[in-house]
Amino acid sequence: MVSLKPGRIHPPSHNSSPLSQPRLLPSDQHSRRQIMTISWFSSMNTITAFVSLFATTFLLQSCQAQKPEFVYAMAYARVGPYLYFNGGNYLTSTGQKALTPQLAALPLNVSWSVQSPPWKMLTPGNAFVHFHAVPTTDSQTLLTFLPQAPLAVGKYNIQQNTWRYTSISTPETIPMGSRPVLDPLSGGVYIASSTRMNFYDHVTDVWQSQLIPNNTLNQRIYGGAVYNNARKTIMYFGGYSPVFEPETYITEYATSTGTWSIFVSLPLVTESQLHLSWNHR
Repeated sequence: MVSLKPGRIHPPSHNSSPLSQPRLLPSDQHSRRQIMTISWFSSMNTITAFVSLFATTFLLQSCQAQKPEFVYAMAYARVGPYLYFNGGNYLTSTGQKALTPQLAALPLNVSWSVQSPPWKMLTPGNAFVHFHAVPTTDSQTLLTFLPQAPLAVGKYNIQQNTWRYTSISTPETIPMGSRPVLDPLSGGVYIASSTRMNFYDHVTDVWQSQLIPNNTLNQRIYGGAVYNNARKTIMYFGGYSPVFEPETYITEYATSTGTWSIFVSLPLVTESQLHLSWNHR
């Protein structure tokens, strides 16, 4: 079992590593490129997932075999050679929005025609929306996290094609859109909620929690989060926050020490600016 270390931010010092200082603007080009690469990877991780979603929804229109509903806001994760989709919203024949419990998988390790993608329709789980999924380190289980009180953790056994759900009492309700991150070293899952960093051991169902230091990772939803294999840390980027922040930055959490670092990244780009940029293409 992994113990969460007390969260803290390293104070600036002349002898400390520049990557451990909060609100740090890189002073050399190598550091700048490293941080921008992390930002790009985190963003591309989210973009790739949604590109996959839109591509699969297009494929659904022409697939004649058994196929999933056209959905959005579902949980998805790659486990081994398959990309899994669970739950989400879809539109009924009358145009009404409805939830689906479906679980579908698409192989990524073989070639197939876009006219007939080889969907596998599996045992449905709970019908839910705006939630996320991660694999276990042995690629034998798909974990889903349903943000409600108490938290519902779904465990889909890939070999047996069965679901099991566990209710977890958490110190605070996990917000919708919170992104779990698998730690490949411990096998546990980290979830940053509104004010706490949480750690879940799916083998023992033990939940641990530690307060996030103030002004470190302000409450945000639908942000990006990715495990950085090179640094053995979790990187957080973007998302919606009730507090206006004039710049977009990367927040890093070191799982081995429980320490936080903040890196200034890019000026804030508003939604209206994105629309303006798109309209002038």
